[in-house]
Amino acid sequence: MLKQLIVLARLAITGFTALMSIGCASFLNSPVTSVTIDSNPQNASFVIEDHNGEVIHSGTTPEDVLLHNSKAMYQRAQYSVRYELADLPPQTTELNATLSPYYFGNLFFLYPGVFGFLVIDPFTGAIFDLPEFHSVDLNALSNNTLSNDTLRNDASALNPASDSITVAQGRVQ
Repeated sequence: MLKQLIVLARLAITGFTALMSIGCASFLNSPVTSVTIDSNPQNASFVIEDHNGEVIHSGTTPEDVLLHNSKAMYQRAQYSVRYELADLPPQTTELNATLSPYYFGNLFFLYPGVFGFLVIDPFTGAIFDLPEFHSVDLNALSNNTLSNDTLRNDASALNPASDSITVAQGRVQ
């Protein structure tokens, strides 16, 4: 009987210790996220850089990439994604982590909730989430961009005699 009581006490202590060492977001959320990088049209090359400008990953769309949700304790991850595809202008977009709703689950537990809220979850990076899908429409920018030929043609259509304004002795003529 005493042996069973000791085993039960050890299990209770182990369970209590495990419960004390996790926060709600750390238990329910991962410190890394698999993000699908995609583009329209597909097969564009992309480069992901972190907040320091260091290349984290490069590849071709679509591709799944594992990214950290935070850069340091209490600091959300910020990435820059540059897309390039032949005959289309390159585009750069931002990929930023947001505060995870699981982080606030710590507030429902007095203990270890406070410890999880202030120490465990921020330390693991589980307080932030990245979106699971990040995409850009490379055609959108090219449809709104004027080429140099278009600008030259529009400029040559102006009649310099009638469309210009001259200033003589401080008066507009």
